[in-house]
Amino acid sequence: MSAKQWMAAALAAMAGSGALAQGPPPDPPPTAKAATVVAWDPSCAPQYPVAAIQSRAQGTTRVAVHLDETGKVVSIEIVQRSGDTREHRLLDNEAARAIARCPFTAARDSNGKPIPSVVTLTQEWQVDAAQASPAQR
Repeated sequence: MSAKQWMAAALAAMAGSGALAQGPPPDPPPTAKAATVVAWDPSCAPQYPVAAIQSRAQGTTRVAVHLDETGKVVSIEIVQRSGDTREHRLLDNEAARAIARCPFTAARDSNGKPIPSVVTLTQEWQVDAAQASPAQR
Protein backbone atom coordinates (compact mmCIF):
# COMPACT_ATOMS: atom_id res chain seq x y z
CA MET A 1 0.00 0.00 0.00
CA SER A 2 1.42 3.34 -1.01
CA ALA A 3 1.56 6.30 1.32
CA LYS A 4 -1.14 7.97 -0.73
CA GLN A 5 -3.45 4.94 -0.46
CA TRP A 6 -2.70 4.61 3.24
CA MET A 7 -3.58 8.31 3.83
CA ALA A 8 -6.85 7.97 1.88
CA ALA A 9 -7.81 4.86 3.88
CA ALA A 10 -6.94 6.57 7.19
CA LEU A 11 -8.98 9.65 6.30
CA ALA A 12 -11.95 7.51 5.25
CA ALA A 13 -11.77 5.59 8.54
CA MET A 14 -11.58 8.80 10.56
CA ALA A 15 -14.50 10.33 8.66
CA GLY A 16 -16.60 7.23 9.25
CA SER A 17 -15.87 7.33 12.99
CA GLY A 18 -16.75 11.01 13.30
CA ALA A 19 -13.17 11.89 14.22
CA LEU A 20 -12.93 14.42 11.41
CA ALA A 21 -14.81 17.67 11.81
CA GLN A 22 -17.59 17.94 9.30
CA GLY A 23 -17.72 21.73 9.61
CA PRO A 24 -19.99 23.70 11.90
CA PRO A 25 -23.31 22.14 12.80
CA PRO A 26 -26.19 23.30 10.63
CA ASP A 27 -28.30 26.21 11.82
CA PRO A 28 -31.46 25.14 13.63
CA PRO A 29 -34.59 25.41 11.54
CA PRO A 30 -36.42 28.72 11.91
CA THR A 31 -39.27 28.75 14.38
CA ALA A 32 -42.75 30.08 13.93
CA LYS A 33 -43.54 33.44 15.56
CA ALA A 34 -46.83 34.27 17.23
CA ALA A 35 -48.72 37.44 16.49
CA THR A 36 -48.28 40.20 19.06
CA VAL A 37 -49.72 43.58 19.96
CA VAL A 38 -47.40 46.13 18.33
CA ALA A 39 -47.45 48.40 21.38
CA TRP A 40 -49.90 48.79 24.21
CA ASP A 41 -51.05 52.19 23.08
CA PRO A 42 -53.27 54.08 25.55
CA SER A 43 -55.67 54.84 22.69
CA CYS A 44 -56.60 51.16 22.46
CA ALA A 45 -56.75 50.51 26.22
CA PRO A 46 -60.23 49.64 27.53
CA GLN A 47 -61.92 52.36 29.59
CA TYR A 48 -63.82 51.34 32.71
CA PRO A 49 -67.53 52.06 32.06
CA VAL A 50 -68.98 54.49 34.60
CA ALA A 51 -71.97 52.22 35.31
CA ALA A 52 -69.58 49.36 36.10
CA ILE A 53 -67.60 51.57 38.50
CA GLN A 54 -70.80 52.71 40.22
CA SER A 55 -71.95 49.11 40.69
CA ARG A 56 -68.39 48.08 41.70
CA ALA A 57 -68.34 45.39 39.00
CA GLN A 58 -64.93 43.72 38.74
CA GLY A 59 -63.51 40.64 37.12
CA THR A 60 -61.39 39.27 34.32
CA THR A 61 -62.32 39.34 30.65
CA ARG A 62 -60.42 37.09 28.26
CA VAL A 63 -60.80 37.58 24.52
CA ALA A 64 -59.57 35.61 21.52
CA VAL A 65 -58.46 37.99 18.78
CA HIS A 66 -58.64 36.45 15.30
CA LEU A 67 -56.11 38.03 12.94
CA ASP A 68 -55.57 37.72 9.20
CA GLU A 69 -52.14 37.26 7.60
CA THR A 70 -51.50 41.03 7.72
CA GLY A 71 -52.19 41.27 11.47
CA LYS A 72 -55.58 42.95 10.93
CA VAL A 73 -58.30 42.05 13.45
CA VAL A 74 -60.92 39.90 11.71
CA SER A 75 -63.07 39.13 14.76
CA ILE A 76 -63.04 39.06 18.55
CA GLU A 77 -64.55 36.35 20.68
CA ILE A 78 -65.12 36.70 24.43
CA VAL A 79 -63.87 33.41 25.85
CA GLN A 80 -64.16 34.32 29.55
CA ARG A 81 -66.69 36.78 30.89
CA SER A 82 -65.94 39.05 33.85
CA GLY A 83 -69.27 38.18 35.53
CA ASP A 84 -73.00 37.69 35.07
CA THR A 85 -74.50 41.16 35.52
CA ARG A 86 -75.37 43.83 32.97
CA GLU A 87 -72.39 45.87 34.23
CA HIS A 88 -70.07 42.90 33.68
CA ARG A 89 -71.33 42.67 30.09
CA LEU A 90 -70.38 46.34 29.74
CA LEU A 91 -66.85 45.44 30.87
CA ASP A 92 -66.62 42.52 28.44
CA ASN A 93 -67.93 44.56 25.51
CA GLU A 94 -65.54 47.41 26.28
CA ALA A 95 -62.58 45.03 26.38
CA ALA A 96 -63.55 43.57 22.99
CA ARG A 97 -64.18 46.99 21.44
CA ALA A 98 -60.92 48.52 22.66
CA ILE A 99 -58.72 45.54 21.83
CA ALA A 100 -60.13 45.47 18.29
CA ARG A 101 -58.49 48.89 17.74
CA CYS A 102 -55.00 47.71 18.78
CA PRO A 103 -52.32 47.25 16.12
CA PHE A 104 -50.88 43.73 15.82
CA THR A 105 -47.91 42.22 14.04
CA ALA A 106 -48.81 39.20 11.94
CA ALA A 107 -47.87 35.70 13.03
CA ARG A 108 -45.28 33.98 10.85
CA ASP A 109 -44.74 30.35 10.00
CA SER A 110 -41.33 28.66 10.27
CA ASN A 111 -40.44 29.96 6.80
CA GLY A 112 -41.18 33.55 7.82
CA LYS A 113 -44.40 33.75 5.80
CA PRO A 114 -47.21 35.78 7.44
CA ILE A 115 -50.17 33.59 8.46
CA PRO A 116 -53.61 34.05 10.06
CA SER A 117 -53.64 33.45 13.81
CA VAL A 118 -55.49 33.81 17.10
CA VAL A 119 -54.11 35.72 20.10
CA THR A 120 -55.72 35.47 23.54
CA LEU A 121 -55.58 38.61 25.70
CA THR A 122 -56.75 39.19 29.26
CA GLN A 123 -58.20 42.39 30.73
CA GLU A 124 -58.29 42.69 34.53
CA TRP A 125 -61.03 44.97 35.84
CA GLN A 126 -60.55 46.44 39.35
CA VAL A 127 -62.78 49.24 40.61
CA ASP A 128 -60.15 50.76 42.93
CA ALA A 129 -57.72 51.19 40.02
CA ALA A 130 -60.45 52.80 37.91
CA GLN A 131 -61.41 55.24 40.68
CA ALA A 132 -57.77 56.21 41.22
CA SER A 133 -57.49 57.59 37.68
CA PRO A 134 -60.79 59.28 36.75
CA ALA A 135 -59.04 61.42 34.11
CA GLN A 136 -58.54 58.26 32.01
CA ARG A 137 -62.27 57.54 31.90
